[in-house]
Amino acid sequence: MASAWGELKRRNVVEISGIVSSLFVATLLLAPVVCADNNVAFPVPRLEQLLGFESWTVSDVRGARFEDDLARRGTLTAPSGEQLEIKVRPATRRDEFNNVPRYELAAYRLQPLFLDPEDYVVPPTVFRGFPLEVVRAWGETELEPTYTESEEVFFVVQYWLQSVTNPLDPLDIVRFEQDPTYARHIANLNILTYLIEHKDANQGNVLLSTDPENPRAFSVDNGVSFSSDESEQGSMWKEIRVPAVPSETVERLRTLDLDALRANLFVVSEHRLEDGRFVPVAASEPLNIGRGVRQDDGVLQLGLTEREIRGISRRVGRLIRDVDRGELETF
Repeated sequence: MASAWGELKRRNVVEISGIVSSLFVATLLLAPVVCADNNVAFPVPRLEQLLGFESWTVSDVRGARFEDDLARRGTLTAPSGEQLEIKVRPATRRDEFNNVPRYELAAYRLQPLFLDPEDYVVPPTVFRGFPLEVVRAWGETELEPTYTESEEVFFVVQYWLQSVTNPLDPLDIVRFEQDPTYARHIANLNILTYLIEHKDANQGNVLLSTDPENPRAFSVDNGVSFSSDESEQGSMWKEIRVPAVPSETVERLRTLDLDALRANLFVVSEHRLEDGRFVPVAASEPLNIGRGVRQDDGVLQLGLTEREIRGISRRVGRLIRDVDRGELETF
């Protein structure tokens, strides 16, 4: 399987609106600008480049939801002077319940295969390491280097959405029937949560835009998904809850075969050790398709396993089957 990955990558890496699905490629800056909206104040390509590659400082670091929250929120300032809010969550060396960076990244990387950037339901999300002294300057005094090979602390870094609210249950069936834009956004979100088998219905994990003209829906915490155990908060979002789904999205899913999933999700982040630091590089052939976190000869890879990717493929097939049988309506 792994030996054929290079050919699959060349043949199946999907470009959506000019954005190459691999985060770590030089052509990212050449992608056409996608207009921002009230929830995402910067074009997606700019956010991916800024979060994943550029040097920046972060200030006003505090708990994302409460004081001692493991996830932290801060204000990013780029060398250009741009400022935005971000969420940073420290990674662990191996998968732990509710702390699986590769699942957060895979959820983000899956959506371009069937959604355009203006319809993304997962905000721009990257995996990035910072020198220990930088992290100490944020006020994070207890964190230690994630990998023994470098003096860096790795984080999942995610854009902090603007103008959103966190209702107890974002799915409003009455509104779904009356507001086509809301229906499209919440249905696309539900398709994503179904495909990744989202298993944490904790309030605040699914957010709604407060913009009445563009009521987008977002899934901002996707670490309990794929092969994770279910959380004590419930797992209602791992099922299709909406009464109908967009026909356009279904047609795009029909083209999403197992090879395309492998090409895009076997490796969702790759770093190479250079001068004591892990530097982001373009995805190469997966080191081990049976493991999600892989290290060998100075290479660090995160990705989904063959079993996890086959699970997505089965759920895609099941959704299409339900549509074709008339068990799930489209609009």
